[in-house]
This record gives sequence, structure tokens and C-alpha cells, in this order.
Amino acid sequence: MPDGFLGSIREMAREFFALPAEEKMRYCRRDGDQLRPEGYGNDEVRFEGQILDWSDRLYLKVQPEDQRMLDLWPETPTCFRDNLHEYAIKVRSAIGDTLRGIARVLGLQETHFIHRLGDHLLAFARFNYYPRCSRPHLVFGIKPHTDATVLTAVLQDPGVDGLQLLCDSNWVKVPVVPHALLINLGDLMEIMSN
Repeated sequence: MPDGFLGSIREMAREFFALPAEEKMRYCRRDGDQLRPEGYGNDEVRFEGQILDWSDRLYLKVQPEDQRMLDLWPETPTCFRDNLHEYAIKVRSAIGDTLRGIARVLGLQETHFIHRLGDHLLAFARFNYYPRCSRPHLVFGIKPHTDATVLTAVLQDPGVDGLQLLCDSNWVKVPVVPHALLINLGDLMEIMSN
């Protein structure tokens, strides 16, 4: 993907998170008493001592297109919806290329994983913002986890490092590559590829 395009996606996210709180809350995950998986928000404190992700986030379904909750897609910045739509198309293409490459390396037919997943690929975009924290030694940006997905495409911000992976019981810092997507293999790919 062209670096200018990736930069515009990063800038669009920065502009959204810089909006006043009341503007961002128009896209809130909370709908009355219900908490939706999609929309803008952060971890809710449910009990004392709960470990929280120290991040604000915007989580939106991008695929299939007919299942998008467009009322949760920000109207500000004005380029947000069009850029996210284009980004989703480009990421889907990169994911397809990656799936074909994994199949080739494993000696399978190139379309093996694509056929197993079918035409109705479920895909989400998640934008994270890490506000300053007065007690950073007590929180995680995002708690240690595995991705319960096939693949996850990560667009890192060159100004924000911190992504790590667990390798032989040691946490290893993942360098930021500003002109690229980072592709994580998720739990489902581990199962599918054995």
C-alpha cells in the first residue's frame, strides 16, 4: 500500500481521537443499558482490582459490507468513511495474498485457506489511542492476549511503540515498520494450519 495512503489512515484516526469527548460519544458502544461490541469506548470498570486496557478505541465491522453499522462510522473527519472503506478493500487484498502465500509454503493449493473461509469474510477495524497515564506501571496499553482470528493486519503508528510478542517465555519488542502492515497469525490460523 502506498505510504501516503497509510499515513492518511493514521492521520484520520488521530483526528477522530482529538475530537471533543461529546463528539466521540456520538459513536459510543453503549446503547442505553446495552454494551455493543462495535463503536467508540474503553474498558468499563466492573470491579475493584480489574485489569484494564489503557486505551480508547473505535471498533467497526468493515466486512461484509452489508453488515456495517454505519451510524457508528464517524462523520468527522469527513474523509473517515471513504478512507476506511478503501482501507478495508486494500487490507482484504493483502490478507488474501498472505493466505495464498501461507498455503504455498505449506505445500497446499494456493486457494486452500481462502476456500475454507468462504466468501463472507468477517473483518473489523480497530483504532487504538493510548492517552497519557499517571501510573503507567500499573496498566497495559492492551493486556497480553492472542488474536482469536485467522489473521490480523496491524497498521502501527511510527510514534507509538510497545507492541511485543512472547517468544520462548520472553517478551520481545516488535519494531515499527512505518511503510507496511504487520500481519499477525491468529488462533484460527494456528488451528487451520496445524
